[in-house]
Amino acid sequence: MRYALLLVLSCLVLLAGCGDVSLGEMRSALRRTVDAEPDSTLVVFYDAREYAPIWTQQQDLSPDADSLLAYLCRSEAEALDPSDYALETLAALYEQAYHQPSPSDSARADVLAQLEKRLSESFLQYGQDLVGGRIKPEDVNRNWRGHSNLLDAPAALRHVATSTLAEAIPTPPSRYVALRTAHARYRALAAQEGWPTILVIPVPGSDTEAVSLLRQRLAATGDLAAAGTGPYDADVEAAVARFQTRHGLPPTGQVDAETLQALNVSAEARARQVALNLEKLRWLPTELGKAYVLVNLAAHRLYAYEEGKRVLDMTAAGGDAGETLPLLADTVAYVVFSPDSATFSSSLQGSSSPPAGAGAFSAGGAAFIFPNASGTYLYGLVDAPLPQDDPPSLPPGGIQVGDPQALARFALASTTGWDDTRISRAITRENEQRVALSRLLSIYLTYLTAWADEDGTVHFRPDLYGHDARLASRMRTQAGAQTRAACEALTRQP
Repeated sequence: MRYALLLVLSCLVLLAGCGDVSLGEMRSALRRTVDAEPDSTLVVFYDAREYAPIWTQQQDLSPDADSLLAYLCRSEAEALDPSDYALETLAALYEQAYHQPSPSDSARADVLAQLEKRLSESFLQYGQDLVGGRIKPEDVNRNWRGHSNLLDAPAALRHVATSTLAEAIPTPPSRYVALRTAHARYRALAAQEGWPTILVIPVPGSDTEAVSLLRQRLAATGDLAAAGTGPYDADVEAAVARFQTRHGLPPTGQVDAETLQALNVSAEARARQVALNLEKLRWLPTELGKAYVLVNLAAHRLYAYEEGKRVLDMTAAGGDAGETLPLLADTVAYVVFSPDSATFSSSLQGSSSPPAGAGAFSAGGAAFIFPNASGTYLYGLVDAPLPQDDPPSLPPGGIQVGDPQALARFALASTTGWDDTRISRAITRENEQRVALSRLLSIYLTYLTAWADEDGTVHFRPDLYGHDARLASRMRTQAGAQTRAACEALTRQP
């Protein structure tokens, strides 16, 4: 038990009131402390357990408190900031409660109560940051349309009281765990000074210093099994192609100017990029749904999932409107085949009244409607190249998808009578046809510039619309010297 001997000696020498505080005194002090700043969650929780503490004990903190402090001090691993969790205050209260003599048992009980309350507050803040993120998404994208993930604070506190802290910490989804693992790897690479900078474009078949540096660079991120030595051979070409695929570049296997630029982004910068995207993943619901569509505006891709398995992967382009498109979580309401602009604009807002003076659009295709205030929708034209500006008769705000027929087949999978033959006819006809979905289909518009597959493959994309830059200006993920010192004092063992 940390510093127990020091506490006893201090009491003997100073003859101060360091006797045991009774449970009754601790409960009374905690009632006064919690009720003085009435946070309904804490009042309800502690009142239900008659103000018995869960973190503080007579001679030391509880094991769960020790575990909590370890979580808080290691929160940079989650791309969180330890400075957000009052660790300096906790260290001071801990020192006062357990290492310094008190003038009376009542005074020590008050300090223990303050420490108890602060630990609960830090726990709830940490849990909320894990569940919903530190930064409000609307501060990064003013067109954010989604819900906020909220920690079930009473349930989390009850878990600590009745079981263990580990069970009370929210379990993140697999997509988050995969990117968190990548974050640890890139942080470790950055701590080891990353990888070499390549100044000259290496040429296939050559055996130069640039090729040696390229081998080292590709091996650092696992694109090449081992750096080795030798020329720019077939193994290096395959590794370059893998790197290019992970960065959204044409997988030619040859280093061009764009590939060289991506190769020379530092490990530290990549670690920061991953940290920003961990925050963005916290804005998504933990459960995305049985069937859902996820559009990544940064990667220009649309993915459809059924029962957790990816069943579609296609191009999705926002065009010049990409910067102003919203990030949102919504539900697809219906599919409009061969949209007619006489009724289409009002469909985006959920209205059935056509706008006055609207003309017809008869190019075929399909639009996927999730009525929203921003007027955003998905659409696809038959045999139309991507990307393409919005058709002149359709309103702005559309995201063009590469295979509208496949997406319609997915969306209408549970809608009676809509097989491939009927979808093919509807998507090429001249008259508009609107079909309501018979199943719940969630849609998420995201902006992920870094993500990890389940097999650990990490992908990066450039910050086309400046969302990462805005988020970075609001996020601090490195603890200051005082916070680090507080962590050392709170977590070191005797």
